[in-house]
Amino acid sequence: MAQPLLAWRERVGHVVDVVLERDAALQDFSGEIRRTVVAGFVVTDCRTGRIDLERNLPRISTDSLRAFTFQLFPESDPGEVLALRTRGAGGGGRASILAIDLNQPFRHRRLGGRVISLFVEREVLASYLPDAEALHGRVLEDRSPSTHLLVQHLLALNHDLPALTEAEALPRIKIACGLLAAAFGKEARLAGSARAAVRAAAFGEARRRIERNVHAPDMQLEQVAAGLPVSRATLYRMFEQEGGLQAYARQRRLRAAADEIVRFPDLAIKDIALGLGFGSASDFTRAFRRAFGLSPQEFRHQAVLSSAR
Repeated sequence: MAQPLLAWRERVGHVVDVVLERDAALQDFSGEIRRTVVAGFVVTDCRTGRIDLERNLPRISTDSLRAFTFQLFPESDPGEVLALRTRGAGGGGRASILAIDLNQPFRHRRLGGRVISLFVEREVLASYLPDAEALHGRVLEDRSPSTHLLVQHLLALNHDLPALTEAEALPRIKIACGLLAAAFGKEARLAGSARAAVRAAAFGEARRRIERNVHAPDMQLEQVAAGLPVSRATLYRMFEQEGGLQAYARQRRLRAAADEIVRFPDLAIKDIALGLGFGSASDFTRAFRRAFGLSPQEFRHQAVLSSAR
């Protein structure tokens, strides 16, 4: 295949961007993929060489893809994942499953090999596990009987899928969704018992309070925690994966700012920053660049280019 990495970029570009080096056309790369759609669910079986993938905020702000993808690596480590939490490349040896929310930025340096992916619409996943956004970037390894059952179910589903009718495949996919929600929910401490249900509800309410008050410059984090049926220390621990409660609130303000930069192209960056409670345009620009790797002006420019494609 001529320029195989560039061809692969075109093949998967409707979902994710392939990060290209200068000599991309000359890189030694091979890839193959099988894609099956069952009643809105998508299952892919893919094998590639080493590759870098990403969805950045300009891309997310200008496309409509909001599903979750659960990626099973049956033969190798997932590699390095940069999302809400950073996971360095491991040593492999065990099957593992990576959860990615396509509505959140990430960069993924895959080591190469086989990956089986199940794409689940966020409304469907929410019926199994509220506040599934907390799963973004998490990895489960095949280290327990329940996780081993999940891995084997996904492998068998993928193997049998080409010969199944939709009526036969759909129940098995729904079982996979339930197993995934249970396993990742337990890992994130959002499911598994009455006590965990209380924690999950408190976590969801705290996130909703932050979202409702994202434009309030005087929002106090004490107000977020007030009246919830968990201790403040417990609530703070639940946000540790996001860098803490305060870091999460700041990240949501920055994400709201990014959305407004795209939705209101004629609105001054300074006005957006002040409207979201930042003290000055320079403070906002520094925070935005730290979070997304671009200045607000660069982000607006990239978003315009992305929407024009």
